[in-house]
Amino acid sequence: MIELALRWRGTVVAVTVLLFVTAVGSFGLVQQQFFPTSTRTELFFELRLPEGTAIGVTDAAARKAEQMLAGDPDIDTYTTYVGQGSPRFWLGLNPVLPNPNFAQVVIVTKDLDARERVKARLERALAAGALPEARTRVDRFNFGPPVGFPVQFRIVGPDPMKVRTIADQVRAVMAQNPRSWIPT
Repeated sequence: MIELALRWRGTVVAVTVLLFVTAVGSFGLVQQQFFPTSTRTELFFELRLPEGTAIGVTDAAARKAEQMLAGDPDIDTYTTYVGQGSPRFWLGLNPVLPNPNFAQVVIVTKDLDARERVKARLERALAAGALPEARTRVDRFNFGPPVGFPVQFRIVGPDPMKVRTIADQVRAVMAQNPRSWIPT
């Protein structure tokens, strides 16, 4: 093989360059996702009420969320946690610390297609105002490091008034994007 490659070195170099150019050109066809989408059938349905909300109010909101799930043929089971998130039952899960204004429903669907149908139905209902008292999110398991939200900002500094001013400026810039959710 070496003798053949040396005898046809011009052709070998040309083929190598051609293969390299083809490989670089083919990168555009590769999916641009570092961590793949989870193949688990669970969904997380999170509810965050305003800070200082009593746990009884959070529990009532969680019961409304459960009513949205009751009788859904795509759901095997669901478990609701009020005042905290679910325990870490999978390494990629980042548990939520105890907080009386937080509730989480872990939904186990029948299969991956059912998971996507349930997610779409919940997101449509929530967009239509099904739980206006809570900031909600329906999410799949994510591989890789836990991420609370895709974009988060933390403004820190010694002067609380200056920090608040900068945070308001960041909020105003983000509010210009119709796809972003800005907390109140």
